Amino acid sequence: MSERFFVAQNLAVGQSEITDAQVHHIRNVMRLVVDDQITVFDGTGRQAVARISMIERNRVVLEIQSIDEVSRELAESITVAMPIPKGDRARFLVEKLTEIGVAQLIPVKTQRSVFQEKSLSKLDRYVIEACKQCGRNKLMEISPTRQFTEVVNDRALPQNKLILDPRADANNNTWKPTDVAILVGPEGGFTDDELELASENDWQSMTLGPSILRMETAAIVAVARVSQS
Repeated sequence: MSERFFVAQNLAVGQSEITDAQVHHIRNVMRLVVDDQITVFDGTGRQAVARISMIERNRVVLEIQSIDEVSRELAESITVAMPIPKGDRARFLVEKLTEIGVAQLIPVKTQRSVFQEKSLSKLDRYVIEACKQCGRNKLMEISPTRQFTEVVNDRALPQNKLILDPRADANNNTWKPTDVAILVGPEGGFTDDELELASENDWQSMTLGPSILRMETAAIVAVARVSQS
């Protein structure tokens, strides 16, 4: 696969351009020149072969030669709802969930989470970088931050709903191979009231084993188990 770049506009045969920080990468890191070919994707599932027709200081002009629908998505759509960890752990979380095929990430405020307002544009950049690296052509959606009660009562989420609880019975770890939502708690875990509310709204408790995992580790492990079932 050739070097991959993201274009913010929907792909169409003809002229397109890149005008963001990727211009520096093209000019000064990769040292690409006019007539070189690259692969571009628009985040909707499509990718294209493009010829570089002009390189300027702040933009690279492309000639789109062909467009393909190339899906590297999971068979089931997986939504992860959870608090966003601090610092570099947030980037790690977003990158890995993107790489393993999560469709949507919902930042959640819980009773025990330490909330920090995250720039969605910053998290979106992590998604794009991960897609460039792993070959995925559809961007993971990052939703606005929501309260725990909003999420557990959301009837628009998949009917197959799992909430992580290390105290849950491992014998109950069964789910259908269909679209799924996974709710991950903060470092201190969910409160009893939150677990009860989730149960009342048909969220099935799921355990990942005897160890207490960091939230980003728990999210990755849960997605891996569900996607491989």
